Amino acid sequence: MSEHVEPEKVDRLIAETLLRQRRIILRHLLNHVGYKEPKRLYEAARHLILAGGKLLRPALMVLSCQAVGGDPELAYFASPGAELGHVASLIHDDIIDQDEVRRGVPAVHVKYGVPMAILAGDLLIVKSFQMLVRLVKEKNFPPDRAIRLLDLSCRLGIDLAEGETMDLEFLERVDVSIQEYLKMIELKTARAFETGMMGGAILCGGSEEEIQALGRYGLYLGMAFQIQDDYLGSLGDEKVLGKPVSDILRGRRNFLIIYALNHAGGEDKEELIGMLTGKRSVDVARLREILEKCGAVREARRLVEYYTEKAIESLKPVRETPVKYILIGLARYLKTRVK
Repeated sequence: MSEHVEPEKVDRLIAETLLRQRRIILRHLLNHVGYKEPKRLYEAARHLILAGGKLLRPALMVLSCQAVGGDPELAYFASPGAELGHVASLIHDDIIDQDEVRRGVPAVHVKYGVPMAILAGDLLIVKSFQMLVRLVKEKNFPPDRAIRLLDLSCRLGIDLAEGETMDLEFLERVDVSIQEYLKMIELKTARAFETGMMGGAILCGGSEEEIQALGRYGLYLGMAFQIQDDYLGSLGDEKVLGKPVSDILRGRRNFLIIYALNHAGGEDKEELIGMLTGKRSVDVARLREILEKCGAVREARRLVEYYTEKAIESLKPVRETPVKYILIGLARYLKTRVK
């Protein structure tokens, strides 16, 4: 970002941009999902959308489109495709993980029952692919570019399934390596950011160099985002997050816990394994002490900083526009978020 731009002005620009985008994207999301019979299915499908998520993935797609000089209206129209698959994965993940709260409201399966939650998630997955059909039919979008977007979406779906499987398998292990964990979050989280950024650039006619550069930005941003999420999942404020903060209470192997399993001293590690396996009661204060002592918190902050800077560095080939500076500022903002 230009050194002559005052940071507070940049922060204000980012906040105003994201707020404006969120209102427009939400309108397109609800319009695309629809609301018809059977009403309970559509209520379940809209439940988490109305609960107030960040809508970060579709916002990134819109910004990516603007970064290559494209029409943001086209990106807003297509934005449901970047969000609905994500919402579906949240619905299904909450069933798998037996989580009861999402975005500060009851999880879909808690409010509507497991069968309806599964159907709502399935509906949203199909709706996300349906957006490609609407692009071609309603916007005369080039079919060859639609096929490329479809290929990206399919690969993302496969990555998400593989990443979620790894995450589940980690629940049974206390020997997960840092590299294994980083691969899992790449598949489960970072690839979605990468796909959103590449999708926006493809949608709006970016060059191949821009598509790849923006994709790398999304990938590194997603890595930083997930590790920051792990930090909040162990040390955050539950009242701010709107969900239980201690991943260990649910047996989660997040970055900090895996780092501690690999680096904590003998007695601390035994106590941590006891909490993970249910042989000891969970003491959140003691858990946080262990995470601090072994360096997990410090390493998490270092990696968030590392991936954030890699994301910013990836933008070098992208043309100089105000949107590029918003992307740089957004990366720096996300690394310090508290929810």
